[in-house]
Amino acid sequence: MVVQETANGFRAAVSALRSLEEEGMSFHNFTLQEKRCARLLVKNLGRSMPEGVVLEELESLDIHVHAVGQLRFKPSQTKPNF
Repeated sequence: MVVQETANGFRAAVSALRSLEEEGMSFHNFTLQEKRCARLLVKNLGRSMPEGVVLEELESLDIHVHAVGQLRFKPSQTKPNF
């Protein structure tokens, strides 16, 4: 098993493994569960809810947050169904 800690190290390892793939060897890469990213959709907060408040609340629950943003759509489009 090859475990890389940096993005550049990961890219170099995948590149080396792909060269072995041409010789008939196979490989699989995966992300450890603790490194995976989940996307969350929170409905009915209203447009006036500041994104910073949502960020602070999630982090207070020990949830690592990469970014918070509002789902936007053009008025001519129908609302997405979730």
